Amino acid sequence: MGSFEIDVATQLFPNPLTIVVQLLATTIIFVVAKKYLFKYGRDFLIKRQNKMQEVLDDAHNKQKEAEAYLADAKEDLDKARMVAADLEVKAKGEAMDMREKLIEDAKNEADLIIDRANRQVVAKQKEAEKELKQHIVDVALLASQKLLADETKELDAKALDKIVEELKNE
Repeated sequence: MGSFEIDVATQLFPNPLTIVVQLLATTIIFVVAKKYLFKYGRDFLIKRQNKMQEVLDDAHNKQKEAEAYLADAKEDLDKARMVAADLEVKAKGEAMDMREKLIEDAKNEADLIIDRANRQVVAKQKEAEKELKQHIVDVALLASQKLLADETKELDAKALDKIVEELKNE
């Protein structure tokens, strides 16, 4: 195999000058980066950390505010429920009072109607009795006129007048 011979030792071990140059270049890059870039990177990371902490603190504060608002809202809801229950009880009481008053008014009105009807019945009865007495008187007068016309005795006329008077008094 002739023309292609490779020196294995030179391939396995790097040249010491290359190693020194590589180390020197790496050190220079590290020093330059440290002097100019690390400060800005560190400042950027600190600012980022501060901003994240600020956002986190703000989130905690907002959560506390939300919890306070939630507690207030629950308290307001409980108060509203109590007020609603009180209003319901009050409305039921007023409705019962109105119901009782309406029933009492209806009873009073019914009593007035019954009383008025009873008075009308009594008045009609008295009127009927008066008319009946008037008819009896009229009949008695007619009878007395017939008796007088027939020239009856004076005693019979007196007796008839007495009967008429008794009927008038009744």
